[in-house]
Amino acid sequence: MNPFALLGTITSRYRDIQRAIALYKSIQPEVTELIELGTDLGRDFGLIDQQTVAQQGMPSVLRKYDMRWFQKNLNLLMNANLAVDGNIGPDGSETRKAVAAYQEKKKGEGFPTIVVDGIPGIQTAYMMETDLTALESPKK
Repeated sequence: MNPFALLGTITSRYRDIQRAIALYKSIQPEVTELIELGTDLGRDFGLIDQQTVAQQGMPSVLRKYDMRWFQKNLNLLMNANLAVDGNIGPDGSETRKAVAAYQEKKKGEGFPTIVVDGIPGIQTAYMMETDLTALESPKK
């Protein structure tokens, strides 16, 4: 084979590999987030048990939504008067009651699939984000 033709083929393949690597790098964060979201949804819908989630830690898609975030925003949205200490507490705690009250309120507002369990998950975080955005939007 002609050395120049071989060099052209190698250069072309190298560029293809560079494009493939660039594409992978551009979509990798979304792929990771989808995997983590699937893990979180699996936990919310009982497909992944709580022990697995406890061992693996909070998926990064929900790291923003730590218990302090929920407590602070339950205080804002529900006048819950919760201590913003990051602790959810046992069943029957004030934080769990406030989360359950918020979930029940949203269920009554037309979100029938939300589970009223007092445990804040991705559905609760999404609804709170929606309510917070509505609070920040100027009224017309």
